[in-house]
Amino acid sequence: MSADPTGRESVTVRNLGKATVDLDGYRLWSSPHVYAFPLGTVVGPGEQVRVQVVGDPEEDSALVRYWGKPGTILDDGGDVVRLTNLRGTLLDCYAFGTATC
Repeated sequence: MSADPTGRESVTVRNLGKATVDLDGYRLWSSPHVYAFPLGTVVGPGEQVRVQVVGDPEEDSALVRYWGKPGTILDDGGDVVRLTNLRGTLLDCYAFGTATC
């Protein structure tokens, strides 16, 4: 996972495995903001899905999703984005700037 906190903010989740992953119900957390991946978010081996912070979820495509926020949410100086599964288990954490996981 990675995040781009400058310009058009986004979070990218990459499937490094050999099997397709269904992210339905998985969540991205950037406190206090939470994004739940919708039904049909499937990422094949080697693929990545990018979640744009600003944008209309009605315009989602297979590998580009929109968080639906009206403005930026990531602190350019340092912030953390976490990926959790359906049970709330931390799967990945990405920190930038002065923040740490």
